[in-house]
Amino acid sequence: MDNDLKAILSLARRRGSKYVKKEYSTNEFSEQMAELGIYMLEKVERRNADKEERLTLKELSEIQQRVDHFRKAIFSLKRSGLK
Repeated sequence: MDNDLKAILSLARRRGSKYVKKEYSTNEFSEQMAELGIYMLEKVERRNADKEERLTLKELSEIQQRVDHFRKAIFSLKRSGLK
């Protein structure tokens, strides 16, 4: 892994994610997409910090729920744009 990516992962972990599972407008979409990305980077950095430790089922479920919520939000925004 190159040094730039390591620095980004470290920054993501220190900053933390502010992703909120709610309905959001098209103006908030890119911000929430970035927050979800930071959340994912944060999890990768935690996993890379301790190679022996695996993500728990609870953590994997939480990741899946956030990604699924974001997917639903995309389709909701898409539907509202078609009306």
